[in-house]
Amino acid sequence: MLVGLLKTILILVAVYYIVTLLNRYFLQRYLYNLHRKQERDIRKNEGKVTVNDHPERKKRISPDEGEYVDYEEIDD
Repeated sequence: MLVGLLKTILILVAVYYIVTLLNRYFLQRYLYNLHRKQERDIRKNEGKVTVNDHPERKKRISPDEGEYVDYEEIDD
């Protein structure tokens, strides 16, 4: 019984370390590739000017609604 418990604990610790090492390797590789891609995009677009013009959209008023008119009450 004690041998089985120790064996299980040893397997869990080994799996934990293996997963940690693999995760670190793949995470470093992913971040390195992401960094290289961003550098390429920056170099490719260097000196290029782009203007994104978004025209104002007119508010659409339904025919049931009218314009709001602000008014003041006058006391007699």
